[in-house]
Formats: sequence, C-alpha cells, structure tokens
Amino acid sequence: MKYMGGLVSIIIPTYNRQDFIGCAIESCLNQTYKDIEIIIIDDGSTDNTKNIIDGYIDKNENKIKYIVKENSGVSSSRNIGIKLSKGEFIQFLDSDDFMEETKVEKHVRLLKDNPSIFGVFSGTIYYKEGISNEVFRNLCKFKGSFYQVLIKGNCIPIHSIITRRTEMYFDENMRCYEDWDYWLRALKNKQISYIDEYLNYVNIHKNNTSKFRKEMTLGEICILKKLESKGEFLGIIKYSLFTKYYAIEKKKSLSYLFQAIKLDKFNIIRVVKFIITRVNNKNNDIYE
Repeated sequence: MKYMGGLVSIIIPTYNRQDFIGCAIESCLNQTYKDIEIIIIDDGSTDNTKNIIDGYIDKNENKIKYIVKENSGVSSSRNIGIKLSKGEFIQFLDSDDFMEETKVEKHVRLLKDNPSIFGVFSGTIYYKEGISNEVFRNLCKFKGSFYQVLIKGNCIPIHSIITRRTEMYFDENMRCYEDWDYWLRALKNKQISYIDEYLNYVNIHKNNTSKFRKEMTLGEICILKKLESKGEFLGIIKYSLFTKYYAIEKKKSLSYLFQAIKLDKFNIIRVVKFIITRVNNKNNDIYE
C-alpha cells in the first residue's frame, strides 16, 4: 500500500464485552492502513474483558492505549478517547462490532484526495444469529444537504464514518442516541462523502441497547425537540416527529402531521408512503 500519511485514532469504548472485544481489536490490527492508534476505554468491566485486552497489548504495545475507569457510560468513554487521541482522523468503533480490513485505507484515501470533505462513511452489514442483512445501500444517492437527510433519523452507525479531527464531544447526559446527537452537531455545514461498499459490521445480540425500542424512540423524540427549538428545517423535523409519535402516541402524532403538511406540501406524499409501509408491517407499531 502506498503510504498516504495521517494518523487515525480508533476509539473503542467497552463494557463487559469479553465475547466480542477480541474481534474488534483484530479488525483494527488487520487494517491495510497501518498508521493507526487504538484507544480502548474500559467502562469498569467486571468480566474477562481486561485479560483479553492485555493479551493484545503484550503483542502490540505501541499500537494500543488501554484506560480503565469507573462505570459512567459510553459517552464519557468516547470523550476520554477523543481527549487522549493524537490522530488527524477519528474513527469510533463499538467493542462488539468490527471493520473490513481495507476500510480505513479507503476512507483516508478519499479524505486525502478531497481536502474539502470532512467525513466519509460507508455501508454496513448487520448480523443477527449468523444471518446477514445488508443496509444503507442507497445512502450514496442522497441529494442536497446530507444534514437534512440526517435530521430524518440516525443513518450513520457509529463506526461507519471516519472524520477529520474535531473538538466536538458527546453529551454525557444522554443514555441513547448520543451518537445521533453528536453527528447532528459535528456534521452540520460539513461536506460528507460516501463509499458504496460494505466495510462495516454490526453484531445484533441480546445485550444491544437498540432492543429497547420504545425507550429508543423516546430518545429520538428528545433530540428532534432540541432541533425543533432552533427553528431550522422545521418541515423535516415536524414530519420526523410525526413518524416517531405515530408508533407510541398516535393522537399526539396528528398535531405534528398537520404542522408538517402546513410547512411543506410534499410531506403529504411522505406521509402517505409512511402509513402504507406501516400498514404493511404492523409490527413496527408494537413495543414489547
């Protein structure tokens, strides 16, 4: 590989991930792009996570920084990683996920060739019980502002993007969708590019926080209301609030439905498509 230059800081928060952390670390060490540092922040694990990480440090001492702290959440861990990082580029990676071996190289090459681009993301494959489900195939076709696409929902898995260094930090008061909140702040008014390849992998398992569907939806609503208070892109935000409330409080969703249509007549088409999709898949409205 031709050397392109530019240290990439890979920040890995972890908590009781003894079954997955090894795969995450190996996916970093196996990258074809070698100018990396791996910063692992252990949020007070009580299982065998530390012993597994120590085994990798013994063989890769110059590549891995390992910090153990009291349990205080993933946002705190990521923020510590950002503060300790020295890279020109930032890559987040959850400790139960992993990356294809050419991912960092391909992202950095695009960033190096295009100085105006702030971040590059790529496709993700989700794994559940050994069955793969490909997603985000069409995100490269977005038109206009990517920020407006992002307002509609968190379409960037945390490890699918590499950005240039920024002093932006995660909101440590948030317990879900903290990554969406982070991207909404970090990527606003930034130029984003996309690699139409599947270079990221997510493990769906019983301990994923995303299984708590109602709580996650309430978290989305909280973030959308923060955006609503700023008075920008209100047509998109009102429509997004309608879609979220539709699943948990249909009467309240009607108010946002009327507001969304009043602000943007094209929302009528979006609403019709949304309702047809939900009618065809009623399970989307059920929280267990």
